Amino acid sequence: APQYAVARQQFQKQEDEYRTNPANVANAMSLAQAYLDNQMLSQATQVFSRVVASLEPSWQASPTNPATGAYLAGAYMQLRQPIRAKIVLDKLIELPDVETGTLLVAAQTYAQLNDGSRLEATLARLVQRAPDSPEAWYDYAGVLATLNKPSEAIQALIKAIQISDARRLQDRSAKDLRAIVPGDTRMNSLRKLPEWRSLNL
Repeated sequence: APQYAVARQQFQKQEDEYRTNPANVANAMSLAQAYLDNQMLSQATQVFSRVVASLEPSWQASPTNPATGAYLAGAYMQLRQPIRAKIVLDKLIELPDVETGTLLVAAQTYAQLNDGSRLEATLARLVQRAPDSPEAWYDYAGVLATLNKPSEAIQALIKAIQISDARRLQDRSAKDLRAIVPGDTRMNSLRKLPEWRSLNL
């Protein structure tokens, strides 16, 4: 019961903030998600629709703000308008100052939409922006392997394992990507490649 009371209090704060300051998009998205989590679908749809109405004009006029684009694409996805979400995301991933978090959101969205080519492009951008992230390289390898690009995939996987190994030398509690590879069926097409042996899995 105390947990429920705290959750209800947080809910109330978000609703109050939304009523007094509907332009606070971060709060509006958070509130709409809370409505969804509580099966309050019509309220969630109403808030997502208002987010779209408030952000669409500025994004159309100047599609350069990564936060605006990310919120707008997220609202479109929740309103079941994937084509519109894609149009926004396509511009978003090309922005020079796009953050890795935004690229991850875009990648997750493309994965939900089963859009392999856009997912590949997004992860290619992600490894440019976060070249020291073994997880980024690993996900990139998995997508390339799924798209039947084994020679590129094995190079990305080798890179992922190298960075993961280096990280483990610094921090033994860090995630070990070597432990994940054997059970990952996406990598099956790579197992016969000569480079696979160099991984020493």
